[in-house]
Amino acid sequence: MFIHNLTPSQQSIFLGMAIELIEIDGQVDDREFSLVEELKSLCSVESEPVKITSNDDLATLFLDQKSRVSLLLELISIACVDENYDEKEKNYISQVAGMIKVPEVLLEDLESWAQRQMTLMQEAIIFMEN
Repeated sequence: MFIHNLTPSQQSIFLGMAIELIEIDGQVDDREFSLVEELKSLCSVESEPVKITSNDDLATLFLDQKSRVSLLLELISIACVDENYDEKEKNYISQVAGMIKVPEVLLEDLESWAQRQMTLMQEAIIFMEN
């Protein structure tokens, strides 16, 4: 949904994080995997998953509010898509937020927004099926 706000290098970092995130709780849900694949298809052609090597690298890659919020909203959406925002997923995203200097209060707002968005998406699917 917000992947287009990221540069190709930011998209590559996001994809690496997304893969790490869906594996963090020890069970990759089909919905999580599908969403990551869908988001990957929306990335620039040259974007391939990259693992971040240091906190400093991450902080220097996501300098503006738009890219930081876009990154976190996409990660939170992936974590919520299976309707189980696991504590390990939450901790991972909280660590990412800390590395890119996003205040806890904003992270809480983003988590709330993403969870409401998932509820609305589920409602839309029901409309389409009936």
